[in-house]
Amino acid sequence: MARFTSFPAMVVVVLLASAIGVLLPKVASDIFEESIAPAPEYDGSYVEERPAFIEDGEYEANFLDNCKKKLTDNCGTSIFTTIFLKDEVITPDCCHQLVKIGLACHNGLVKHIISIPEFKANQSITLPRSVKIWNKCKLVTEFFSPSHSP
Repeated sequence: MARFTSFPAMVVVVLLASAIGVLLPKVASDIFEESIAPAPEYDGSYVEERPAFIEDGEYEANFLDNCKKKLTDNCGTSIFTTIFLKDEVITPDCCHQLVKIGLACHNGLVKHIISIPEFKANQSITLPRSVKIWNKCKLVTEFFSPSHSP
């Protein structure tokens, strides 16, 4: 596991990872339940939506931890700073890393960070900014291959 050399990068990664973990299980279970019809003999008596290990937060923590491990320290810091501190330019390489971890990781990490009181107050700014960054990075990855990024 890479060591974080700066506190903001660590906070971003941890927060983004936690936010994704909180949202992903419910979204995934909703999609799964809508896409598979119950067997004909199903009477609807079994209603548990998620396994118990997800409810205690273990799954969410592991998911977000895996998300943050896929970002380099520099990119984690850059993405965090751009979303939560000031609107800056993210390099194409960091955009590739962000898109590679996926939208679920991105959203989860952002929502986890926003759950921290210091960042919650600015969510009306940071949430739209996180969407803008995701969309920009998605476009960047469509036009620039990782081998051509600086």
